[in-house]
Amino acid sequence: MTLGALVLVAVLVAALVVLTDRSASAADGGACETVVVSVDWDRSRAETVTGVVVRVRFPRGLALPVNAATGSAQERVEVLSGTDGGLFDAIARDGDGDGVADVINVGLIRKGSAPGPFAKIRFDCAAGAAPRKASDFSCTSDVADETGSVPSSCRVTIAGH
Repeated sequence: MTLGALVLVAVLVAALVVLTDRSASAADGGACETVVVSVDWDRSRAETVTGVVVRVRFPRGLALPVNAATGSAQERVEVLSGTDGGLFDAIARDGDGDGVADVINVGLIRKGSAPGPFAKIRFDCAAGAAPRKASDFSCTSDVADETGSVPSSCRVTIAGH
């Protein structure tokens, strides 16, 4: 091998080590708090529901990484009611205007969504942050069917680790 080829291999190995270390850090220390958002509405209307949106306000010290290209936090949200045949996204935003995201909007457009556990959200925590309580979070929901708005409520619980 030539010296140039050896240098290139060394640079690639170093880059792989750095990227692997970042991935391990994100896996180990990144997602440290997971919550489940449940939404409830009149079960007799479940078959006609076509859309659900929840807005979850989360406390300081928690963050959601977003995809730089799309602005979506979708990789940190699992829709528990399934997304087959539907459109889903999760957008983190600054709800109080301080320049830091503190609200995540999770939306699903799909006919026939059922009430109950809706989404699981995995947050990153600041180093040394204390575990959160469900009361540290709040949520609001909008549910719609073919005729319009469906009265609904939502709640946040801390998921087991």
